[in-house]
Amino acid sequence: MLFSNMISQYGAANIEKNGETIGIQFEFELPDLPNASIALFEKVQVYIDGELFEGKNIKISTDRWNFFGLDEILDFLEVRWGYGKRAVIRVLKDGGVTSGCHEIKCLLTYRGEMQPRYDSIGCRKLTFV
Repeated sequence: MLFSNMISQYGAANIEKNGETIGIQFEFELPDLPNASIALFEKVQVYIDGELFEGKNIKISTDRWNFFGLDEILDFLEVRWGYGKRAVIRVLKDGGVTSGCHEIKCLLTYRGEMQPRYDSIGCRKLTFV
């Protein structure tokens, strides 16, 4: 299902490291998972203005400090994403995005512990400064 409110209208920003803009980040909420282990996410795809980013270009944090790529999260079964809690998703994109409005779509594929695999999709236009 497609939900615009899964991507928060707050918290969107370019990411800087050592004076260089290395990507963007935004907040994402799963409305229907009570306490998901991030190790059970199979796929995360982000579209920025129609351009696809996936794999090593995506990092997820449930505590805003520790970021994991999909290739790393299998080692972190204890890291949970609680119901109603926003995770931060980072997309590594040289130069980030320009100031202004950009369309962000995010697809997460989750294989449930006690439920079938399903996709959560969020789409929202966000303003970056």
